[in-house]
Amino acid sequence: MKSLIFVIATSLFLFSCGQKEVKSVDKSVAEVSKEVSVDPSMSNPELFLGSGVGPAFMSFIKTQSFEMALQFTAKESIDKYGREVILDKYKSLNTNYTLKRASTSKSGGETTLRYTTNEFATSKFKDFVVVVENDSCKILLPNNLDNFLK
Repeated sequence: MKSLIFVIATSLFLFSCGQKEVKSVDKSVAEVSKEVSVDPSMSNPELFLGSGVGPAFMSFIKTQSFEMALQFTAKESIDKYGREVILDKYKSLNTNYTLKRASTSKSGGETTLRYTTNEFATSKFKDFVVVVENDSCKILLPNNLDNFLK
């Protein structure tokens, strides 16, 4: 008896669902255009390649990818010093330390990332001055190339 009532109730329910009238509503939808500014990872110095400009740049130097490091050097610096001088400087850099970001400051179009290091059992600061060129972070070398990462 219970199963008969269940079958009848289920049948009535299914038949009532199938007999609904579908009405279409024609309303014009206004499109809203909102420009979203997305900060790609290549142009954000703090998130560059997932770790920041400093560690990414130092990984290029440690793996002797000097041409890759040169690609992330500001055009202004390359024009000022020349490719060969910069490559020689990159080849002579000491890289036996790790970088830990301490602070970030912005001035005009330049971002200065300060990292702490423990180089030869001595705590030091290493500063990277970064500019954004063509939607990519580029390292701006100092006026005196010998002061780079000293």
